[in-house]
Order: sequence, then C-alpha cells, then structure tokens
Amino acid sequence: MTTTFESHLMTKVREVFEDISGLELEGFGSDSNYLELGLDSLLLTQAATSLKRTFEVEVSFRQLSDELDTPGALVRYLSEHMTPKARA
Repeated sequence: MTTTFESHLMTKVREVFEDISGLELEGFGSDSNYLELGLDSLLLTQAATSLKRTFEVEVSFRQLSDELDTPGALVRYLSEHMTPKARA
C-alpha cells in the first residue's frame, strides 16, 4: 500500500531523475527499471549524488544498480531512512 508520503516521494524522485537526465520520464512507474527508462550508469552515478543532497540519505550507484533498481524500491528505502528533518 502506497502512502501519501510515498506518493510525494515518488514525484520528487521522478523530478530528480528528470533534472539530471534532461528527459521527461513519462513511463516512470514504481516497477520500471532505470535502464528501461533510458538511464545509464553515468546518470545513475549523478542521481546518487543528487538523491543524497535532496533527501539527506546516502544512496550509492551500486545500490541503484542492484537492490534499488526501480523507483518503487528507491522510494521505500528513502521513506525508511529519511531523518525527521528531511521529511518536513
């Protein structure tokens, strides 16, 4: 079940990926693999840095290419690891 907070996070995550890629990611669904969306390893490396800055959660390229390889997995991870300050 997706909460309102997780829906908000999904929107913000999509914005991060659109900003770094310059693409409008219309197919950006919770189960879409980043490679299927056209995001390569360089963009995932940039995304890791941007996600840390935006959400104050350490996310590595390796995580994005392995266990957090879909937006849904990433949102769940962020939701579990964000500080109360970052949630506000």
